[in-house]
Amino acid sequence: MIAVLTAIILYLLKSYIKKIMAIFKLVQDSPFKKILWTSFAGVYFHIFLDSFINMDMKPFYPFEANPFLGVFSALQIYTFCGISFFAGILLYLVRLATIKKNT
Repeated sequence: MIAVLTAIILYLLKSYIKKIMAIFKLVQDSPFKKILWTSFAGVYFHIFLDSFINMDMKPFYPFEANPFLGVFSALQIYTFCGISFFAGILLYLVRLATIKKNT
């Protein structure tokens, strides 16, 4: 339900978001279907990462089992998230350099 609600809100605010994205040179026009699938992916990936460190997470709801609990430590999950953040920044900077080079 959170993914659907997020997708609807993002779609309704699309014109405002496009203006902000243009500042960062990330112009794109996404149809609702793409926003919806991306919202589902983001929500489930969040649940997946939380299931390694939180006892109350149920990644395969309605099943109670959480086979991921304890496979990775909280430090490992947070390190992965930090590395992913910096990798995203690096990819963004490479994209900016490529755009600047092509113009």
